[in-house]
Amino acid sequence: HQKAADYTIARTRLGRTELVYDHILLLLWTLGGGLALLDTLWAPMGWGPLASGVAVMMSFLFIGSLLDVPFAAWMTFGLETRFGFNRTSAATFVGDLLKQAVLLLVIGTPLIALILWLMLESGSYWWLYVWAVWVGFSLLMMWVYPTVIAPLFNKFSPLDNATLRARIENLLARCGFHSQGIFVMDGSRRSGHGNAYFTGLGRNKRIVFFDTLLNNLEPDEIEAVLAHELGHFKRHHVQKRLGAMVVLSLAGLAL
Repeated sequence: HQKAADYTIARTRLGRTELVYDHILLLLWTLGGGLALLDTLWAPMGWGPLASGVAVMMSFLFIGSLLDVPFAAWMTFGLETRFGFNRTSAATFVGDLLKQAVLLLVIGTPLIALILWLMLESGSYWWLYVWAVWVGFSLLMMWVYPTVIAPLFNKFSPLDNATLRARIENLLARCGFHSQGIFVMDGSRRSGHGNAYFTGLGRNKRIVFFDTLLNNLEPDEIEAVLAHELGHFKRHHVQKRLGAMVVLSLAGLAL
């Protein structure tokens, strides 16, 4: 219990420091002229407003990601290691960063290009079209994440414990939760933490257990952890958060 309390306090303190750091970066990007500097650097290329805008925004995202690396590294190799949770190697850490960069390039470039094109071509109601694109993109990412994106970072295998599977399927049936399968993720490759979650959208949902969770808890405890996650499903928390995102993004773009 004391270790859990100490760990929570350490994470909270690091989170506060990172929050201050992020606010300083935001001020430097905006009032400090960082975005204007990026625009000035790309302007001599003569690519026109659309291509230059994409270059500026992608540069901003990549530089921002690099500036976040020190905190991610300290969280992994500092705090998590101090409390005995870290199992991430330096190679895995760097590999994850490279995969994230490729995903940002492949997914972010066409999305930003489409948004900037709408801003240039669709008149005074551009914000409404951009909102529709953003909502559609968010739903698409929720739908494809379990089967396309998540496997790029972790291995997923079907749960092979027949007794535990039957118990879980019974719990899912009682909750009215329909899934495309029950999987075990190699969470131990990166961390000693154990967890369970459901992911996906509509019929493309799946239940995922960390292998560390299955190795360290009894069946009753495993079912209790999953029951907590299914509580989010029963209380419609995903739909509520999605609805809040839709409303707030519309209000923000209108503003």
